[in-house]
Amino acid sequence: MAHSGIRFFATNREMEHLGRRVREEGEGAARERRINLQRGGGYFVDMDRYMSFYFGEVDATTMPADAIVERSDQTVFESFLSKPQIGRVVVCVHGFNVHLYEAHGWFQILTETMRKLPGAGTRIVTDPGDPLLRPGAGTPDGSLSAFIGFSWPSNGSVLAYNRDQLDAAASAQPLASLIARLHVHGRKVNLICHSMGNFAACSMLQGLINKTFVPPPFLVEELQRRDRDCNRPALDPEGYRTRSRELLRLLERGALQEDETVTRADGWFIDNLVMIAADVERRHVTKAAGRTRESEYIGPFYSGLQHLVRRAHNFYSRFDGALSISSLEKRPKSALLAVGDRVSALSFGMLDFLERNSDYKWEARLGVGPHPVSAPPNFVSANATELASRAMDHGDHIDSRHVAEAIAEALELRPGR
Repeated sequence: MAHSGIRFFATNREMEHLGRRVREEGEGAARERRINLQRGGGYFVDMDRYMSFYFGEVDATTMPADAIVERSDQTVFESFLSKPQIGRVVVCVHGFNVHLYEAHGWFQILTETMRKLPGAGTRIVTDPGDPLLRPGAGTPDGSLSAFIGFSWPSNGSVLAYNRDQLDAAASAQPLASLIARLHVHGRKVNLICHSMGNFAACSMLQGLINKTFVPPPFLVEELQRRDRDCNRPALDPEGYRTRSRELLRLLERGALQEDETVTRADGWFIDNLVMIAADVERRHVTKAAGRTRESEYIGPFYSGLQHLVRRAHNFYSRFDGALSISSLEKRPKSALLAVGDRVSALSFGMLDFLERNSDYKWEARLGVGPHPVSAPPNFVSANATELASRAMDHGDHIDSRHVAEAIAEALELRPGR
């Protein structure tokens, strides 16, 4: 019997309290444990243990210590993601106002729906104990897609939209580090992002393109270890840092020259990005055509999507009420802008800044309509309402077999792909 839910979530939740969750074994040992836990920018949670705790305590604010995976290299990677049958890893990122247990439930429904699709169900694994991974199962190497989650510190409150958006952007580097770690292990990476999870993913791509992220130490260590294991000459420390920076960015397909010290499938940081009900403004993924304007506009997320992603798939619905509500927090600002100089003076010029800054002239979200014609050329869109033959609200996509089938198609969960 296949496992019924995603077994492992990487997360940067509770990072400021993580040291308290780890059993102390002396100051030096405790520090080393925390560093090992946070390899990749966050740490892994065993959701079987976490959900057992949650159902017993009904407490969404506590991270139980025994649910934290202390040796993710062995427990998650060697025992699961590095199995030869797995060719792709699908990272699932939740949205705004979502606790960890809710993220687990939402993606459990989605994966279970996709498991029932002809051809796709035999290519999805969510647990290292899945029968498809057992010796003698006859599963061809590279034929499976393993699903894991990434949970960022959403506050789980409808009143915390602005705070959650800041936390989503701040989670960009941990997400990039997790994906870079998967590339080090030679796996293609797909992303499924729901709602504001797309803002976290796009912020990650923006940071990579702008080179604002530094390579995490584990990448340098992993490249050094691979050289030792293969009896290759060691590089100087700066040489390893340079290689890890190149791996972390992967700015264009083929930009990183083929080199035996790095195992990777191709030059795309993200192979397929599935954007479900994306809480990302349309103007942020566009650029001005030609020179029809005095200044040529390029949205902050355009370049990352163009150069780091092979294909972006936008699933939208014009009946998405939540994405309409998410714009409400902007209306008071718009009203203040209309008041004029007196209020602007009281705000120390902040209102003037908002009026001048084009990034604060708000636009509709991607999740309520097809992508703009001036989005990157690797964008495609699908009308979830048309696929499901009913009005689709913000969280309905997981309940439609036809939408799940289109998502599975986007993830290439078919024999021969």
